[in-house]
Parts: sequence; C-alpha cells; structure tokens
Amino acid sequence: MTYSVNEFNTVVGDNTRLVNYYDISIKPGEVYKCKVPAYSEEDISNGTENGSSTEYMLFDSNNELLIASEDLRGTDATEAYYMIYAESDNDEYGYVIGQGIRQRGSYAQVSAIPFENCEFEGWYINGQKVSSDLQYRFRVQTDVEITAKFTHNPTTDESTEKCYEGKNYKVTFSLIDQWDGGYNANIKIENTGDSAIENWYLSYDLKNVVTSMWNAEVENYESGMYTVKNAGWNADILVGGSVQFGFSVNENFNDFPNAYELLGENVQLDESRYSTVYCLDSDWGTGFTGRILITNNSAETIEDWTLECDFGREIVSIWGATIESHEESSYVIKNAGYNANIAAGQTVVIGFSGEGGDVNQVPFDFMLNSYSQK
Repeated sequence: MTYSVNEFNTVVGDNTRLVNYYDISIKPGEVYKCKVPAYSEEDISNGTENGSSTEYMLFDSNNELLIASEDLRGTDATEAYYMIYAESDNDEYGYVIGQGIRQRGSYAQVSAIPFENCEFEGWYINGQKVSSDLQYRFRVQTDVEITAKFTHNPTTDESTEKCYEGKNYKVTFSLIDQWDGGYNANIKIENTGDSAIENWYLSYDLKNVVTSMWNAEVENYESGMYTVKNAGWNADILVGGSVQFGFSVNENFNDFPNAYELLGENVQLDESRYSTVYCLDSDWGTGFTGRILITNNSAETIEDWTLECDFGREIVSIWGATIESHEESSYVIKNAGYNANIAAGQTVVIGFSGEGGDVNQVPFDFMLNSYSQK
C-alpha cells in the first residue's frame, strides 16, 4: 500500500509539500490510522510556500508510528511530476494508452491494445522486459519511457483499413473487431507537415452512432458529422508524430468515412477574458525569483494557451511553462502540457528565476493566445 499527503498552496497554485509512505504491508482486517493536524498559527501567518511545519503521522494496526519514505517541500514538491512516455514499437500492429504526467509516488497504468491479427509480446523499459500483461501498473518516481512490443500475423485483411491524405496530415481508419451488431475501430492521425499540429480537433462523417470512445472525446455530433477533440495529454502532434484514438459502436459497420478535416487556429484573446499578475518573490541584486498568474475571467475554458510579453530581465529557469522563444526583451511562453487548459475562474501559475535588470523592471504588454477549434 502507498499513502500520500499533499499540501496545496493557493498562492503558488500547486502542491508545496508531498509526504509519501511506500510499500506498506497491510493485511485484510487491519486498520491503519492517520493524524492530519491543522496548520499552526505560525504557518498561517508566514505562509506555506515551502511546506508547513505540520507533523503528519501514520500508525499501523499495533499503533506503531510509521516513518515516511520521503517528505518533499517547496519546489521539490511543486516539481515532483514526471512524464510517462508509453509507445508502440509499431503503430501498424497495436497502440497503447496510459501515457501522461503523474505525480511522484502515484501509480501509473499502461495498457496495450493489439490490432486484429496482431499479438502483444510485452512491455520494455531500456530494452529490458518488465511485464507480459496487457495492463502494467507501476509506481512513478522518475520519467519513464516504456514500449509495448507487438507481433504481426501476415494474414491481416487489408480491406478493414482505409487511409485519407489531407494537407500536412494523414488519417487511417482501421476496423479492429467486428461482430453481429457492433464493432471497434481505431483512427490514427499522422503529422506529415513541417510544423506541430496543436490542440487538434478532427471532423469526419460516420454512418453509425458511437457509444464509447478512448484517447479522445466527442465534442459535437450532428447529422452524421462528428467533431472529436483530443484528450488533453495528446493535444499536440509533433512533426513526424502521430496520435490514435478508438471507439465502439453498437451497430453493424456501414462504411468508412468519406473525408476528414483537422480543425483549429491560434487566436489572440480579448483582454476582458483574462487577467495577469506579476509577483516579485525575491531579489538579491544579481538574481531574482518571480511568478506570473493568469486567471480566466470568462465562462469558457481557455485551451492550449501561450503568453507573450516584454520583460527587461533575463529568465534563466522556468516551471509551470516553457519558453517557446526569446528575442531581446520579448518572450513567448507556452503551457507545460498538464496545465494547457484554464477552466473558467481558474488560475495557472508560472514560476521562474532570473538575473540582470533591476527590481523596478516588470513584464508588460501581456498578450494571451489560445489554440482552439475554429
């Protein structure tokens, strides 16, 4: 068993303390007790940007105090997120789900889905086989690159697949399983252009009603036309890369879609939809730390945001976002993936450290862009 305590700080906009207990042996019928005291007056007064002084306790069934495996504070807790990169060794033989960002100490589960006339061989990390199960669950303590290996039976019926070539993209529709009264299908989108496809939406016609979908979601369905939206973690398709999603239908297969269209454009948002706040947290002459808070003031989600601004000081390290470009004093800052979408009323926090300039210099000329459906 794993037990975790997270402290969320509203000023930082993230966890500032993470306490993990690993590999706890607990038997059926046993009762473990935890003690989670309130913050002290000193913590409330001084803030908990580096975690509180609270002493969390976990007792076993014999009332023995257990020692935490780790107690992360401040940026160690804020940055305790890791990427699970799960991929198929051959996209023509099968695909995987379960990739994404996970917090340290949590469990990730990846699943392998072989295509028709293909078989799953195993999960591999750094060339070593770690599991033969279609579903593999493991504790996250670092970035992980895991590969599902598949084998192919050459008797595959190619009539179950149809491709469509669009401008800078290719879509492949594959029938995975068919039975009397239903089928499962897979759609693969490949980026054949020379720039990333961001925050993709796919529109296509289908003569059946989809009953369930994975790795994407139905944004709209009207008169036989579907608009399907990415699942968030697979929003962007890099040059030469691809994404896949699948769905089930409780009707007999009628026909392949006739055409597909990728939707989306980068739009500058009206200033009334958002607000930005700059906070200088510390300055010691030769360096500084600060934050930019972006709040969604509208009733609609801001998707796949990028922030442009001018700043006369040099940012050397950033968290909660990435620097997409920096020329002279102009910055273009892109979301970190896990915080790509800002829901109505919510705030995201960009933290950074830097050097140069003086304490009176602040970012200005903020411009927020959103890459969303046309």
